Amino acid sequence: MARPVSVNELLGKCKSGAVGKGKTGPKGKARFLSKEERAALASETVAVRETAPGPAPTPTATNTDANTPAQSRPRDKFSFGWQDAEDTLAGHTPITSLSARQLLRGKDRDTAAPDATHTGRHWAQKPLGEMTARDWRILSEDFQLTLSGTDPAHPLRTWAETEGGTLPRGLVAALTGPLGLRAPTPIQRAMVPNAAAGRSVLGVAATGSGKTLAFLLPLLARLGAGAEEGSPGESPRPRALKVLEGPRALVLAPTRELALQIAAEAQRVLAACSPEGRESDNPLSVVAVVGGRAMEETAREFAAGCDVLVATPGRLIDCLENRMVPVGSVDCVVLDEADKMVDLGFEEQLEVVLARLRAARGEGRVAPLQTLMFTATMTPTIEAMARNYLRDPVTVRVGAAEDAAPRIRQVVAYVPGDSEKFAKVLQFLRRAVPPVILFVNHKRVADELAQRFHAETRYRVVTLHGSKNQEQRERALQLLREGRAQVMVATNVAARGIDVPDVSLVVNYEMPRAFEDYVHRIGRTGRAGKQGTALTLLGDYEELETVRKLEKYTRTEDPLGSNEFDPQAKKKYGIGGSQFANIIH
Repeated sequence: MARPVSVNELLGKCKSGAVGKGKTGPKGKARFLSKEERAALASETVAVRETAPGPAPTPTATNTDANTPAQSRPRDKFSFGWQDAEDTLAGHTPITSLSARQLLRGKDRDTAAPDATHTGRHWAQKPLGEMTARDWRILSEDFQLTLSGTDPAHPLRTWAETEGGTLPRGLVAALTGPLGLRAPTPIQRAMVPNAAAGRSVLGVAATGSGKTLAFLLPLLARLGAGAEEGSPGESPRPRALKVLEGPRALVLAPTRELALQIAAEAQRVLAACSPEGRESDNPLSVVAVVGGRAMEETAREFAAGCDVLVATPGRLIDCLENRMVPVGSVDCVVLDEADKMVDLGFEEQLEVVLARLRAARGEGRVAPLQTLMFTATMTPTIEAMARNYLRDPVTVRVGAAEDAAPRIRQVVAYVPGDSEKFAKVLQFLRRAVPPVILFVNHKRVADELAQRFHAETRYRVVTLHGSKNQEQRERALQLLREGRAQVMVATNVAARGIDVPDVSLVVNYEMPRAFEDYVHRIGRTGRAGKQGTALTLLGDYEELETVRKLEKYTRTEDPLGSNEFDPQAKKKYGIGGSQFANIIH
């Protein structure tokens, strides 16, 4: 390659007027060339380059044919070796290149109608067979679903339109008919197809999101609920075989109230599947095993046969030790409210139950046990349980982390006297919509408050505490759910596990000694995306550390931006602004 001309040489030529082969202008000044002069100068430059000596150009590898002359081959500066199939714009017709007539009529053979080619159709307007990966991704984003694991199944679009007919027709008719469930909830959309496929699933969703039906529907569908005669799948077993083999599915719940709720929901679905709307007409049976019931009554229920067993861990271990029910045929186990089981100290009992299940099934000779685990929070303990109990699971998360937080307005008031406390409660009750739950620490206080409500107000009140037998507890919860009672006065026995829909107000008439109990108490309201209020009354003799945790919690956990903490309580217990004053002095 020739050496470039130096700047000094160029300046010398300009001064001598050697520009344009004798066609010079004034020395040191530029001159404008006409069109003909510019064309002549360009042709002279090309002729000089062609006759100039120098090395022959090195041919470069291109995608052109080998017989193409070297002069006509493109000489690209870069060669990336891309394939035609990797061109993302191949076959793309920009909308700006089409005429209005083509867009409106779509008559061009290479151009479809604008709604299909450019704007597209929503996934809900497409047949199931036309769903693309992008449509499934949009569906998941619409319902804030996150699925992870090895090849998870697509979420449900509707109850009836599922891939491979996940739910039987009779069960779909029961859901959309007598049960009045027009569309699945997000957790049901993701859980049902994966659980029906036999996969172990870890579901992370807020309380009140429809998790009970999310695991009951695939269980009942597998056992033949709502299936037509002659349809593929498992047929109901005769009573003698049920007694001999035992249940096919096991559901473990942390509290007896929650276990009874699950059993009642399963029976409601089975009743909707029967022609006459009665659970007794359905060949499948559900048995609940909880504390507070005589073992003889439980034995009679097992003698009638059991397909789905719902139990608390402690009472189930009692039944297993007494050899009341065989569990060798259980092929699916559900751990509902796993985080609360850990909180209540049931982790060791869970290990015992699962170990007995594996031993009874004969691990290594049968298919692995399908495990469905549900939790509202993901803690290190829950992650360890999932690794130990779930084999190749699909993890389903519903909503962002902030969406799982209850929408609760917390109000903390300093009320030292009992008369002032009762008046404060009545003040909030007048603005609240039943049902309302009022928590106390002692059974005696619960009974005294109930009597005071009966004597001084027109509110219908029920009580729930440890001295009540199981029948009385179930009766109290039923009255509250049905609206025949407006207020329930309860101890911590109602703080965990039970589900009373649409609780608008929770009152901590007495602040619990353990701050964790406060969190579980107020969690009875603000569920399933609804707003709730939690009123806490502080007296003169509260635990200082608990009050400090309460003040910090109300300050940091404020999703509605409306929490209130009484300044008199801060002054009484020396927290907040008073704390800084003590440090200064």
